[in-house]
Amino acid sequence: MKYVILRCEDEARGNGQTATLLEGAKLSYLQHLAQAGAAGVIRPAVSRGRSRRGVPALDRLRLHRALFGLAHHDPEAAPGLCYAASVNLHVAPEEAVWCCDLVTRQDGAVVDPVAGHIPTKESQILIQALDDQL
Repeated sequence: MKYVILRCEDEARGNGQTATLLEGAKLSYLQHLAQAGAAGVIRPAVSRGRSRRGVPALDRLRLHRALFGLAHHDPEAAPGLCYAASVNLHVAPEEAVWCCDLVTRQDGAVVDPVAGHIPTKESQILIQALDDQL
């Protein structure tokens, strides 16, 4: 069985809305994302540990590990495993879980980056292998 875990992140809403991003999304938009998606590597122009607004950034993975009761230094608590655990997905020892972020592209350029920690050469090999398997 193959799973793709789509993880949406957004800042908290101050207007009293409680619906999640996916609950508020239109199905046609999600279908478009699935069909028109693209993969690539970006290097954010943001200093490590700082958000785009210049305030200290939250270590999301450390927070998510804590929410699942996992040690922040536990190598077995990789991001994909954390998100799999969040949807009660059992992962066998011989299976791997991939975690991918979405970025916003406009006119062929990334305008909202959230990734870029892997060199282009290695990412091309990994993404191609993943594409071949899926």
